[in-house]
Amino acid sequence: MESFLHDSTVGSMVQAGIVHGGIHLHSASARPIPRQLPGSTRAFANRRRELTLLDQVLAAANEAAPDLRAPAIVVIHGPGGAGKTSLALAWLTRLQGGYGDGHLYADLRGYAPGRKPSPGEVMHRFLSALGVPAGQVPANLEEQTALYRTLTADQRLIVMLDDVDSLRLLRRVAPASSGALVVATTRVALPPLHLPDAQLLPVAALQREESLVVLEHLLGSERVRSEHDAAARLADVCGGLPLALAACAAYLRGRRWITVGRLADDLANDISRRLTMTNAGDDEAASAAASVFDASYRALLSGVQRAYRILGALSGPRFTVGAVAAALESSEQEAEQLLDSLAAASLLERRDDGRYTFHALVAEHARTTGERLDLARDRREGFRRFCDWYLDLAAAGDVEAMPDRLRLDRRYHSVRRGVFSGAAEALDWQEEHLEELTCAQAKALQLGLHEHVVVFPEVLRSLFLHRRHSAVWDAVTAAGVASARVLTEPRLLGRMLLARASYLTHARDHTGATSALREAVMHARLGDDLPGEAAARETMGIVFLKRGDLGRAEDAFRKAYRLFEEARLPRGKALVERRLGEVSMMAGEFEEAALRLRGAHDRFTELGDVYNTARTLALTGQALARTDDGRREAARVLEEALQVARDITHLPMQAEIHAELAQIADKDGSKEEAAAHLRRAAELYEELHQAPRA
Repeated sequence: MESFLHDSTVGSMVQAGIVHGGIHLHSASARPIPRQLPGSTRAFANRRRELTLLDQVLAAANEAAPDLRAPAIVVIHGPGGAGKTSLALAWLTRLQGGYGDGHLYADLRGYAPGRKPSPGEVMHRFLSALGVPAGQVPANLEEQTALYRTLTADQRLIVMLDDVDSLRLLRRVAPASSGALVVATTRVALPPLHLPDAQLLPVAALQREESLVVLEHLLGSERVRSEHDAAARLADVCGGLPLALAACAAYLRGRRWITVGRLADDLANDISRRLTMTNAGDDEAASAAASVFDASYRALLSGVQRAYRILGALSGPRFTVGAVAAALESSEQEAEQLLDSLAAASLLERRDDGRYTFHALVAEHARTTGERLDLARDRREGFRRFCDWYLDLAAAGDVEAMPDRLRLDRRYHSVRRGVFSGAAEALDWQEEHLEELTCAQAKALQLGLHEHVVVFPEVLRSLFLHRRHSAVWDAVTAAGVASARVLTEPRLLGRMLLARASYLTHARDHTGATSALREAVMHARLGDDLPGEAAARETMGIVFLKRGDLGRAEDAFRKAYRLFEEARLPRGKALVERRLGEVSMMAGEFEEAALRLRGAHDRFTELGDVYNTARTLALTGQALARTDDGRREAARVLEEALQVARDITHLPMQAEIHAELAQIADKDGSKEEAAAHLRRAAELYEELHQAPRA
């Protein structure tokens, strides 16, 4: 079946890098080199023994199988707060110069509260970092893995997985390259049976002398040496945990009137009390960390304490100042000051991008402190405001990216305009904050805020259509359907099933998509939702089209057309007319296709829908190019489409049209013109940071 331009498909006309006549299109440059490792932390010090062992472990791994296409795998395991991540980053920072193909990093949040990223989400991020265009990342995890291994074969690449709680992703991200290095950190000593070729390194708490070095580094050598015995007791009380030592140092830096000995005594008494209350067999290191965090918390001003407790009620791996301000009902300036106070107390870390993050142990302490001191209603309301902030901005981005799409949620009635400078910036923002958005939806589902859960598939639809993120699309739409079933509102459930069907269609689960669409039609009828039923019928036509069932596709599109007409939605009618043109193209009826597409083009022109005007012109040009003696007219129409695509700065569409014009020029024997169009297509893909499919 011949390939034609479709919505949200980037580079579909540049397949295998070859157009007619043996003209080849190569990527304008090499793929980007990812640089994802975070910087190491101030609290890291004096792990010389472990660093030496890691060097030895790497040498042993490389010697074990020098001729096999398998990477060295190193698993660093130890208790929470022991400094596993800091050790791994310090080691890899020393090594990264020898891995010229870059480094990939993912925080799996295995022991952190809230939602964890799925293997599919991690693979999508890695493939994107390796230069794979959004529209070309497979929906299926196995296909993603195969593509990842192809791209990383024989590469000198570092891959780090932080805070791992299972083995299922570790082997999947291992490149097929003896020059690669995979490092994982985890709290559990993974059985060698599961990873026979992995090198395991246990990381224990720091010894007393090592802890003193950390305290000197953070508190100053003069103060530590002047109270050496007290500092040694403090090191022991902290259980050698770098995280606890850093919090103690932050506490003492701001309170020079409090001696190191007094803090050590207070903590020792608190730990003893905890162990007495919770049985002596409990984890002494965990009790030490909790006591340190309690002391740090008590030293905070009341407003900072409240902020800490509210943060414990929120979701996600990191916090944006604006979202925290919404949760606290404060200005952004006040929120940033509160967050910086927590960072100064070593209870929070400020990232280079201006966002803030918790260590998993601190996040758990903030959560339990809030549950002990605050009303559940207040914690829930704080999270609701936090969630609304993300949803409002995501909705603004959705409208910026696809202004003419039908929408149901009431927040679109008052959506903020002008927040983003264009579709690209809007989608970039959604993509950058996607993990926070998905964690917020998961938390909303957990709290039973179903009215919020069902908004996420709506506000993220433009992102999913343009940049895929298949694993997230899957999770977000599944949660939306689950909450809609609880709310029992037919219109809403129909729309959520439609969103779910869009994902299933993308994932090529045509049976699942058809089932969801039939149910969507039923609920749309129950809710008297003509637009919803029309959209479901249209999507059903797309499913049939993808399956090659052109008769049923045309029937579904005609039903959708009548419903859009009854609902007085001219844009819907124009979209269906274009779909009918695609049916004709797939059937090889190119003159009929051109006629239908011209009708759709006229409607989009009347509506002022510039994007779809350009898209339909491009399809019309394709249809004409396949008719007898239609190539000259096709070239004219495609040039017109190209001008509109330039006017709206739609680079992917421009690249696709140049590729089609290259085919026409090549068939006409104009090799130089064909090559010029191909070069321009390659330049556009380079500008998009995405190479044509190989």
